[in-house]
Amino acid sequence: HVYIARRPSDVRHVVNEHDVLSALKPWRFEKVYLEDLTVQRQVQLFQQADFIIGPHGAGLVNTTFCNPGTRVIEIGTPARASALFY
Repeated sequence: HVYIARRPSDVRHVVNEHDVLSALKPWRFEKVYLEDLTVQRQVQLFQQADFIIGPHGAGLVNTTFCNPGTRVIEIGTPARASALFY
């Protein structure tokens, strides 16, 4: 189980990330900063994941490498709401 995080200095970070991670704790999600990983390691991470949660953005393009049946939750924001994403 993988939680894709953004650093607090990124204006697009999840503001209540602490609360989100606390809620996910029983399911043992691993918090990952994709920018800290090589492309190869990102591919491996997504191939091995059963569940991915993360904020809307380019990092979730890696879901291309997920296996069929991998569950994905994308965290959106009302600040950038667009009918294109529904």
